[in-house]
Amino acid sequence: MTNYKLAYIEHTIQLLICKLENAQAQTGYVWRELNSIQADLYALSKVYADFLKENERGKGHA
Repeated sequence: MTNYKLAYIEHTIQLLICKLENAQAQTGYVWRELNSIQADLYALSKVYADFLKENERGKGHA
């Protein structure tokens, strides 16, 4: 291969590595956001379940 072809291959590899690193960073951000949403939903559902239990107990005393 000529030096030009080798340089082109090396350049292309560097671009692909850069794209992979960017994709990895974006994916990491998305997963952190999804984990945060999941934690919020879990906490909210627990509060709601507790509310329903309290509401049912209140109806029993009425």
